[in-house]
Amino acid sequence: MHTRLVALFAFALPVTVATEASAGDQKGLELMVRAAYGSAPADSPARYSPSGYTLKNDLGGLATGTEQPYGGGFIGGAYIGYRFMSFMSIGLRGGYRSSSAGTVSDGSTNLKREAWDAGLYLRGYPLAVVPAVSKFLDPWLSLGVIYNRDVQTFDRGVALSNGSQITGNWKLDHHAVAVPIGIGVDYRLLPMLSVGPSFEYFVEVPVSGCVAVSAAGTSGFKFCSSDPPGDQFMKANGYGVWSLGVNVRATF
Repeated sequence: MHTRLVALFAFALPVTVATEASAGDQKGLELMVRAAYGSAPADSPARYSPSGYTLKNDLGGLATGTEQPYGGGFIGGAYIGYRFMSFMSIGLRGGYRSSSAGTVSDGSTNLKREAWDAGLYLRGYPLAVVPAVSKFLDPWLSLGVIYNRDVQTFDRGVALSNGSQITGNWKLDHHAVAVPIGIGVDYRLLPMLSVGPSFEYFVEVPVSGCVAVSAAGTSGFKFCSSDPPGDQFMKANGYGVWSLGVNVRATF
């Protein structure tokens, strides 16, 4: 009887150790989705700021920064990468952000603000080398570099050459290179499946700010701070975006 128990223990011990190691020493294809709430600043990062050249059209308070109607909204992200070491992974990421929009006093209507991003991420799992912890909890830190486009659209009057006005669709378009910094703690539901909270902050480094308008019966226009003559009256401001969310991650 004792011999059988010893043999059973000798067989079960390495199986248990191997299971714990596989949970803590995880490598392979990494897939993650994230749903969050967050916000950019309430004003426009693409600004009308003339210096020697002005437009005959009144762009309103959104473009000049006197109106600040935007609030928080949904932020979503998807990630695909490879965990080539138990404590580090690298991959591709893409995301979407929406903002709530209040009313403004400058006559602009139908405000909408959305943003899209795509780029690379590097994620570290500092406690992956401690199986007693990582088989249950998998905290991580992440850093990335992405392209981010932040677009506002609204309806507003457009001045014609004959002095009359019609309603046009305006767009304020902000382009940036962003550095997302994230931190999270995942709980292992299964050895390959984890879920947990996370916080992320985008540092937006501006590249270009544009204004464009289209209206029936006109050719419209588009000017950007990166090209003349737009560089004389448009600019792009840097800003930050915070978000708090829940992520689900699978590692195969």
